Amino acid sequence: MRHTTLMGRASTFAIAIAIAALAAACQKNAPAAAANIDQAATPVATLPLSDAPPPAMAPAPPVSALPAYRLPVRRVASPRDRYVFAERAGEAAYGFGDAPPDYAFDYDGSRPWAWQGDNGYETVVEPLPDGGDRYYYYEPGADQPYYVRDPNYGYGYQDGALVVAYDRYGHAVDPNYQLADEAGRYFWRARALRDASRRSQHYGVNRSYWEQRRPRISEDRNQWLAARDQNPDWRAYHDQFAPQEQPTWSQERYRREAEAYRYDQTANNAPQAARERDAALAAVAGGAFMAARHGQPQPPQGAPSPVPQPVGPGMAVQQAQAQSAARLQAAQQAQAQAETQRAALANQQAQLAARQAASQAQAKQSAVAAGARQAQLQSEAVARQQAALRAQQQAAAQASARQAQIQGQLQAQQARQQDQAANEARAQAARQAQLQAQSQARQQQAAAQAQARQQAAMQARAADQARAGAARSQAAQAQAARQAQLQSQAQSARQAEQGQAQAARQSQMEAARQQQQAARQAEQAQAQAARQSQMEATRQQQQAARQAEQTQAQAQPRQQQQAARQAEQSQAQQAQAATKQAAAAPRRAEAEAAKAKGQKPSDKQNGPTP
Repeated sequence: MRHTTLMGRASTFAIAIAIAALAAACQKNAPAAAANIDQAATPVATLPLSDAPPPAMAPAPPVSALPAYRLPVRRVASPRDRYVFAERAGEAAYGFGDAPPDYAFDYDGSRPWAWQGDNGYETVVEPLPDGGDRYYYYEPGADQPYYVRDPNYGYGYQDGALVVAYDRYGHAVDPNYQLADEAGRYFWRARALRDASRRSQHYGVNRSYWEQRRPRISEDRNQWLAARDQNPDWRAYHDQFAPQEQPTWSQERYRREAEAYRYDQTANNAPQAARERDAALAAVAGGAFMAARHGQPQPPQGAPSPVPQPVGPGMAVQQAQAQSAARLQAAQQAQAQAETQRAALANQQAQLAARQAASQAQAKQSAVAAGARQAQLQSEAVARQQAALRAQQQAAAQASARQAQIQGQLQAQQARQQDQAANEARAQAARQAQLQAQSQARQQQAAAQAQARQQAAMQARAADQARAGAARSQAAQAQAARQAQLQSQAQSARQAEQGQAQAARQSQMEAARQQQQAARQAEQAQAQAARQSQMEATRQQQQAARQAEQTQAQAQPRQQQQAARQAEQSQAQQAQAATKQAAAAPRRAEAEAAKAKGQKPSDKQNGPTP
């Protein structure tokens, strides 16, 4: 195993030497290389940088302000594969290099930037309120991220689940509750950004804004890659699998570094342009050498490197032995190829030295050609600027057309809203008129009911007065009857006293007692009759009142007058009945007294028998 590791390191060292040699060889032919870089194709999704003032945009919300989204948490099958997500994102950062973003798009009040590679990979970055940045990484055709990184942590996703997290130093950590919560919120945000980048309009990134943020983004990338180099586990994974990924990104990195080179050439930043030119040449040399070294189809660009499946104990030993033998053989082949390549490079260096000696004799001619080439480059730069200006003018015209269309739509919408408001006003006026008519009808009905109640009250007062008169008449008749009875009793007593002795007086006293009892009974009977009469009168009055109310509800004066006459007739009949009862009461009392004495009423006048 130690031998295999040493062989792997030796092959890696040989690869590095070969790349450096190729870069040096290409650098000695700098004028031709520079011409090739100037002719490098621009990435398909790239829009020219804009000099127009950018709109005021808010930074992206912090993770605590994002919607909560619960993700399942899983683990990778092998601890070795924990760095596959960070490594894949690192290769994307390497591939896009120092090139400006391809475009910006609007989402949720902010304007994120996007790098969209011709190989299908995409990176989106958005600024944070504290001055940092948040990065989202997508694989070709994917709607969700495989990696998200903020200033503190990184999060690896696979099949919609969180499988690993990294601290700011690149160490893999097991996700706790807080990290799982933040990963879910970032996952939701990443999907929304991916959808917005596809559906929203794309804008050229503002040139001055890019110059402000470029050092910070470059520093983030350099610190991240430095953390990889300082992390033994991540570095070991990178040394093993990076050669398989670099051919995927070599052409993309060449185009991106060439784009950065042209940008810094235009900005008169010669030192930075020289570094980007060397990086572009190294990308081409390194990618070609890696492809020649492996000589086999590369894995698909979709998912991360496959995770080994679990096997049984016996098969694991055999598989480990086979893998060790294969790695040893591959290392030996790589070393042999490296030796062959070093010999080829030495030969190329000798040839280049000879060509350099010959080229020194043609220095003046080269200077003239270089001047012509420089003029051509300046002309091409002017042409590119003019093309970019025309593209910006066309974009402005399209924006004006869209603005006019939107203005027309807004005016049409305002007209519809005005028509709707007018219709609602007319409907409101109709409803107001209807409510006013209903209110007037209710007021008229209430007035009629009040008048009917007033008439009923007057009739009730008249009935009360009639009942009071009848009651007074009955009381007077009862008093007269009692006085007449008392006079009759007094006269009978005097006559009995003259004709009889003590027995007569006793009989008279007994008769007086019986008379008093009879008088009380008469009074009770009279009171009972009066109460019955009053109850009957009250019942008839209530009935008449109900009839009066019904009549009043129908608002018919004639029926009200008829009810009043019926009430008066009923009261007159009640008063007449009460008068008759009051007149008959003394006679009944006299009859009852006579019956109690055992004498006929006519015997009172004859006196005692001698």
